[in-house]
Amino acid sequence: MTEARILNLWKEPLIFLNLAVLIYYAGNLFYSLLFNLILDYSREFAKITNYYFVGLNTLFYILVAIGFWKSDR
Repeated sequence: MTEARILNLWKEPLIFLNLAVLIYYAGNLFYSLLFNLILDYSREFAKITNYYFVGLNTLFYILVAIGFWKSDR
């Protein structure tokens, strides 16, 4: 960190892009692996997990947008 000369980490646009990718793929991994088990368990629970997936995608695109917005400056 001292060699990179980053004074404030949250002002760097790549932090938001990296955070978005990490959150998206970590959450999507569990969703994809367990979806068949969730579907067999209950249809109502499957609907709830679809809301989780929509929220995860929304968070991903918001963080990517923040990263691109900060890179303009």
